[in-house]
Amino acid sequence: MRVLFTIFPATAHLYPVVPLAYALQSAGHEVCVATTPDLAADITAVGLKAVPVGEPVDLGAVLQRVAAEDNLERLAGRLGIDEAGLADPEVRKSVRYHMISMITLGHPSPSTGRVALADLVDFARSWSPDLVLWDPMCFGAAVAARASGAAHARVLWGIDLFARFQDAYVDVLNDPGDLGEDLLIDALAPTMRQGGLAYDRELLYGQWSVDLMPQRMSREETGLRYLPVRRVAYNGPGVYPEWLLTPPKKPRVCLTMGMSMRKYFEEDEALVTELLATAAGLDAEVVATVDAGQFAADYVLPDNVRTIDYVPLDLVLPTCAAIVHHGGTGTYAAAVAHEVPQLILPTPMGDHLALSRYVAERGGGLYTERADFSPEVVREQLVRLLSEPSFRQGATELRRDLLASPSPVDSLPALEKLTAQYSR
Repeated sequence: MRVLFTIFPATAHLYPVVPLAYALQSAGHEVCVATTPDLAADITAVGLKAVPVGEPVDLGAVLQRVAAEDNLERLAGRLGIDEAGLADPEVRKSVRYHMISMITLGHPSPSTGRVALADLVDFARSWSPDLVLWDPMCFGAAVAARASGAAHARVLWGIDLFARFQDAYVDVLNDPGDLGEDLLIDALAPTMRQGGLAYDRELLYGQWSVDLMPQRMSREETGLRYLPVRRVAYNGPGVYPEWLLTPPKKPRVCLTMGMSMRKYFEEDEALVTELLATAAGLDAEVVATVDAGQFAADYVLPDNVRTIDYVPLDLVLPTCAAIVHHGGTGTYAAAVAHEVPQLILPTPMGDHLALSRYVAERGGGLYTERADFSPEVVREQLVRLLSEPSFRQGATELRRDLLASPSPVDSLPALEKLTAQYSR
C-alpha cells in the first residue's frame, strides 16, 4: 500500500515517525513524507522521500504571532474556557497548538499566496495514497485523505491534548462569528469550500490514532480509537566522535534542552548557563548539547563540562548515568530506551509537566518546575540520581512500560487491517 506521512515542519516532529516509516518500507509499502520545503533535506537525510507543499515557514515568527494574549483570550472564551482553566499550561498549549497548526497548513504564504494544504490535496489526489498518517499539528491534513479516498489516522507523539477541545472547535470552525481571520480560524475555509467539505469529528480526530505514548499514561476520556505503537528512540543520523569511544572516568551526565528548545526558545540559554554553573565541582563529567559559541566571549566553562553542537542521544546516553532535560517526548524516549535516570526541568508547555510527573511516579527520575528552580535544588537532585540505585531501577520500570506496546514492525498487521477497513 501507499502511505503518506504529513508532519509539522520541525525535526522534532519528523524523528518520532521515522521508525514506523522504516517498518512500512521494509514490509514493501511505499512511503513518502509531506511538509513545507523547510524540512525536505532532513527527510531525505534519513532515507525517506520528501513531498514539499506550500512555502517555507518562519516558525519563530509563527510562535510569536500565536503567543499574542488577546488572540488566546478570545479563542478561549469561544471554547468555554474560564480564566482559571486558561491558567492551566495544558489548556494553553492545546489552544496554541491548534492556532499554530492552522497557520502552517492552511494560511496563505505572505509572498506567493500559496496554501500548503491546497498543495497537499493536489498531491494526494495525484499519488492516491491508501493511508495518510498525520501529525496532530497538521490540522486539516485529513482533508487531503478524504479528497483522495485514503484511510487516515493521527500519529500522537505526545499526550493527546488535542482531544480536549476538538468538539468545541467543530462549532467554532463552522461558525467563527467575530473571531475572524485575526485568529486564523478561517485559514482553512477556502480549501474546505473547494472540496465541498464541512468540519466534522473525523477531520479533527482521524479515523483512529496511532499512539506512541506509554499505555500507562492517562488518556482523555474521548471515546476515540487508539492503536498503541512503541515509541522507538530515533535521534537522527550521526557519527561517533572519538571521545565517546573512551569510557568516562567519572559518572557522565548529559544536559540537553532539545532541538526545538535550542532553536526557538532563547530564554533557555540563561537556564543552561545556570545549570552549567551548578555542575562546577560536581564529581561527574557533564556533556552539554549546546554550541559554545552561544556563550559570551568572556564566559569560562567549568572544567568538568564538555559542549557538543549535536550528537544523537542514542550514541551518548549508553555511556551516561543521568540526563538533565526539558521534558520533551523525544528526549524522554531516548532516556527510557537506555534506562537512564532523568532530572527534568519541564518547559511550561503542558505535556512536558505531565511527562515529568509520570517519570517521577514510576521512580525513574525527579523534576523541578521552572518557577521553583534554584541551582541548589537541582544540584541536590542530581546528586541523588547519581548516588541512589532506586532511580536506575525506576528507569528499568519505565523501559518495561515502553516495551508493553507493540513495536512498529509488530503493529503493521493492525495498521494494514484498519487501512483496509476505512479506505474508500
